[in-house]
Amino acid sequence: MKRSYVKVVSILLGLSFLAALLLEAQGQRRRPPRGDQKRNMIVLYHQAPSDSHRQYVQSIGGQVRKKFRRIPAMAVRMSENAIEALSRRREVRLIEPDYTVFADLTPNDPRFNELWGLSNTGQSGGTPGADISAEEAWDITTGSSNVVVGVIDEGIQTTHPDLDANIWVNPDEVVDGNDNDGNGLIDDINGWDFFNNDNSVFDGLGDDHGTHVAGTIGAEGNNGTGVTGVNWTVQLMSLKFLGPQGGSTSDAISAIEYATDKNVPITNNSWGGGGFSQALLDAINACNCLFVAAAGNSGVNTDSSPHFPSSYTSSNIISVASTTRTDARSGFSNFGATSVDLGAPGSSILSTEPNNTYGLKSGTSMASPHVAGVAALLLANDPSLTTAQLKSTILDNVDPISSMSGITVTGGRLNAAAALGAAPPPPPPPPPPPPTCPAGSIDFNSFGLGAYSNQDGSGTVAVEDGGATLFMQGNRWRRSTQSFNVTANTVIEFEYSSSSQGEIHGIGFDEDQTLTNNTRIFQFFGTQNWGGAFQFSPRYSGSGSFESFSIPVGQSYTGSSMRLVLVNDKDAGAGTNTGRFRCVRITDGDPPDPPMTIYEEDFDDGSANGWTKTNGTTDLWRVASDCVPPASGSFTFAFSRANPNCDYDVGTAVGTATSPVIDSSGASSATLTFNHFWETESFNGQFDRMFIEVSTNGGSTWTLLREINSATSNPSGFIGESFNVTPSSQFQLRFRFDSEDNIANNFLGWYIDDIVLTGQ
Repeated sequence: MKRSYVKVVSILLGLSFLAALLLEAQGQRRRPPRGDQKRNMIVLYHQAPSDSHRQYVQSIGGQVRKKFRRIPAMAVRMSENAIEALSRRREVRLIEPDYTVFADLTPNDPRFNELWGLSNTGQSGGTPGADISAEEAWDITTGSSNVVVGVIDEGIQTTHPDLDANIWVNPDEVVDGNDNDGNGLIDDINGWDFFNNDNSVFDGLGDDHGTHVAGTIGAEGNNGTGVTGVNWTVQLMSLKFLGPQGGSTSDAISAIEYATDKNVPITNNSWGGGGFSQALLDAINACNCLFVAAAGNSGVNTDSSPHFPSSYTSSNIISVASTTRTDARSGFSNFGATSVDLGAPGSSILSTEPNNTYGLKSGTSMASPHVAGVAALLLANDPSLTTAQLKSTILDNVDPISSMSGITVTGGRLNAAAALGAAPPPPPPPPPPPPTCPAGSIDFNSFGLGAYSNQDGSGTVAVEDGGATLFMQGNRWRRSTQSFNVTANTVIEFEYSSSSQGEIHGIGFDEDQTLTNNTRIFQFFGTQNWGGAFQFSPRYSGSGSFESFSIPVGQSYTGSSMRLVLVNDKDAGAGTNTGRFRCVRITDGDPPDPPMTIYEEDFDDGSANGWTKTNGTTDLWRVASDCVPPASGSFTFAFSRANPNCDYDVGTAVGTATSPVIDSSGASSATLTFNHFWETESFNGQFDRMFIEVSTNGGSTWTLLREINSATSNPSGFIGESFNVTPSSQFQLRFRFDSEDNIANNFLGWYIDDIVLTGQ
């Protein structure tokens, strides 16, 4: 059985009692009628209530039910006589009823299989296009797991297969029986149940309204299951305060304060009823969120018959009416030219329900989550949007429709695609920091302007855009550093960019400290050739990007002391050239040393020279001259047996050949090379296998360099191998052969030759 809700609020207090409690416009209090019947009330103070205020309430027979965190108020239960006494206290600003409110829901219509509110193609008698244009919006974004929407409602089935991946998880809480985030609530992992005051945000079938609302905002999209929400990806925070017979204003305030404490940017509020509550209004004003509210289902003009909370005039509220699949106003929907902002699909909306099911519901409760969902899409596309920008972007980009004209602020129905298209594009990422120049470089991004000297004529230089920018007319700028000698190995490395292609944009050297027009200059790109300098290509690198160049200066010039020169030259009066330089480094030194030979062995003398062997069969590893591979005439260190057939016709055999300990600790890096040949038995990579291994601890442990079997390679002659290895004072090399069956074979075996270990 589906639960139906009373659409007319049952006020818990008698009308005469309410009239006595409400403030006059002048701020005077009226005394409530006397009596002993206790009522749930909200007491607002001028300042945050202290323990003495709590004690006074208790002293007059009252009970403090909760103290709010964001507004100076307490929820109390007390008799009429106690209310009268409390109302006379100077610190009390206002006493008002703790109203009961209800979900804004109407009876169900027949189930439809299509989500016409997201994409209306005319199904079931609808009008094509009478939807929020979700498909077009999804071309821009389908949501983000970084956006949280607080669902202030009934609970949400967090395990629903169309919701479970989008349920908010408190990052500061662990389910361990402790209040990890220090907010006074234990194990509030997915939100909180303020109705039952526990962390179980789902209590079964009674939470169908909250589960339905959550699905419209963010049922998982593109998951092959059920429906999709306005957002395919989002975080849904369950803030339950409604029970089977509605919920209290004080619990709604607690839910709003929870969302405020967690910096939730959007809350959906598909509920209403009760009278004006200053405490509730204060809580909404204190929330830094977009407060999306259902306009109500009484079919009345809320300009004259307010519906709360949607009729509050807070700047962060959007009040939502309901539209049908033909863009008409739903007959049950409230409206108001100044109190209701826009319409959204709310009749016969298909969404998630408890027990992993789906169902149709109607009401402004169903319209409101469409708007909250679009707000979440906007934040996914641009996280920098403020609450005010979210609201204005949604309201400024509705589809004008006749049914909303004159009875809502915008006169239109929600349009997600238009809102996303109108939203300012995400700000560009900040520019990357200037590059860090290599050690020893002249960094033109950080050197002061005094580092340059103007040699002739006028001109300016500035450090900007990650480099030194030189604006010149007939000028040369010299870097005022110490001299250096150019040798045969001098190399200059630099990054360069130009915004114009003039006669000369270059970098070079001068031979003295004056740099006149008659001084020999080596110029590395440009249109002129000064002093026999070679030309460098490209001479123009293009605007907006730095290009790196490395020039072997010493190949063109060796000689006296030199200074670095930045050149940007053009005939005076012919225009201004711009050249940009950064990260200039002069490398001046001897060529690198050739690799040193640490160890070599070719076995040409016919001896093992310190190599040791282990054999499963006698005399298999040996230095051989009687059997050599067809492609080699050298002596080899071979896995072979001296016999006329030159084969190793044995069964199971395991043997190793290990080098002597080699001291390579003087090298920073090392390279191992050798030649080898093999012919062995194999079948699908099985039977005979060969292993090349090294050790850096004198043979305690071995590292495999390569494993070989003749199924992967069977060369016709010697081939070379090369490996980068780790130098060590206890370096050793090992060749290991393993014949894995007991069948004799007629194969030549494995031959090793020309072993060399080099280092730098």
